[in-house]
Amino acid sequence: MPSCRSVTRIVSDALDRRLPWRRRVVMRWHLLICPKCARFRRQILFLREIINRYVLMERKGRPFLPAVLAPETRARIRRALEHESP
Repeated sequence: MPSCRSVTRIVSDALDRRLPWRRRVVMRWHLLICPKCARFRRQILFLREIINRYVLMERKGRPFLPAVLAPETRARIRRALEHESP
């Protein structure tokens, strides 16, 4: 049985690429029996969704959080996201 530490790495890797079937099975089995790792996966998927929504809104020219972030901060985040996007 893999440790929680190794499963969190696998969950993180699964966000970026398709895993070999053995690693997927190990991850899913662990997630079924470990509520903490399952919660971690839900949280990381939620964060990814929020970031994707932010990028989409910014590309459409509608700030995602116009009242919270200063224009300079939004511009800095936009530049960082554009630099990292494929």
